Amino acid sequence: MRFAKCVPALLCALSLIGAAQAQGVYYVTQHRINEMAAALDRARVALLEEPGLRQEGETLPGYLHRIAAPLPGEKPASYRIRIEGYLDALAQATDSTAPIRRVPALQEAGEANRLLWQKIARSVGYLPRRMVKLHAAWKETLSKPSAAGYSTLGAELTQTLTLMIVALNDLRDTRP
Repeated sequence: MRFAKCVPALLCALSLIGAAQAQGVYYVTQHRINEMAAALDRARVALLEEPGLRQEGETLPGYLHRIAAPLPGEKPASYRIRIEGYLDALAQATDSTAPIRRVPALQEAGEANRLLWQKIARSVGYLPRRMVKLHAAWKETLSKPSAAGYSTLGAELTQTLTLMIVALNDLRDTRP
């Protein structure tokens, strides 16, 4: 009998959410926050942990600049596959965080949570432009391989991954 009373309330809530989303309001759940954080973390892992290339004591910018260039003995085809794998992981994280490029409608509307969401929206809002710059640097590096091109690619990787790490760390502290 209690179930029958809950159905109209559930339908009403769903219709309100549907209407709000039609007006451009996005509601976020803890589950969705976790999914976006996982996508950002997969990009971090793809660049920092899976390759197993980071040397002890190496800074993040130093590491990313070093791996932006072909590794000693690496064939051009392997280099291309490796870098394109990094770019794919970053692109997937960028796409996954698209819904929070604007602050979602918050259930927890406290000032600290709202400010954190504003920071996250700003960080992930930069990602599409960062990816355009990153792809342009990659295209340039492919067409004219040079130390300067590898350095530019390394700088773009650093800026993009740093934004993702900042957003990931901030997402861990948010509430819907």
